[in-house]
Amino acid sequence: TEQLTNDARIVSKLQHPNIIALYDSGEHQGTPYLVYAYVDGETLAQLLKQKKTLPFVQAAEIACGVLEGLAYAHSQGVAHLDVKPANVMLTNSGIPMVMDFGLAKAANDQKQIQDFTLSGTPRYVAPEMISGQSGDGLADIYSVGTMLYEMVTGEFAVRGDGVYEVLNRAAHDKIAAPSTQNDRVDEKLESIILKAVSKNPVERYQSAADMKQALQDYLGEARDAPA
Repeated sequence: TEQLTNDARIVSKLQHPNIIALYDSGEHQGTPYLVYAYVDGETLAQLLKQKKTLPFVQAAEIACGVLEGLAYAHSQGVAHLDVKPANVMLTNSGIPMVMDFGLAKAANDQKQIQDFTLSGTPRYVAPEMISGQSGDGLADIYSVGTMLYEMVTGEFAVRGDGVYEVLNRAAHDKIAAPSTQNDRVDEKLESIILKAVSKNPVERYQSAADMKQALQDYLGEARDAPA
């Protein structure tokens, strides 16, 4: 109940083409509910299950759309903190839309999210959050980097058999270069991904807009190249 209330409070103020709108919230016979805009399409997770890997241009375009929505949320003082393929809807026209701000928090809210890594999705959680620090927009950038890694390699950026192995590797192990998983990943795209998934938040893109710009520069050169 508390998480749904939190979701409603935060999402209701976010109005953006790359964020699924929350229309209503309430309670029915003691059960809270949220009413989101209907989006005809599928999640990125569903697409990846079918396709395994995506053409690099498509992957970069999806990441750009997600970053556009996140940049807006960050500008409103909100960090998502659970960005993952299952929380990205792709409309039938290909527009990516971020959903489920259930773990989001206002950037100026200093209260720690208890047991975050068990609430969030370990494969996409930034290392600083695993170590107990409070997350912010830089944690979202890390998560977008892990999604982009998965889109172009067909492999998780952080692998492991169980939750705690994944958490340990995310916190301590260096992420393998994407080209070691798919040798068609070019140097420029690889450098963008590796910067986004840097263990140290200071070494990442310092805003969603910065990462989006880097990807747009890449797209300017890559649109006509084979994926």
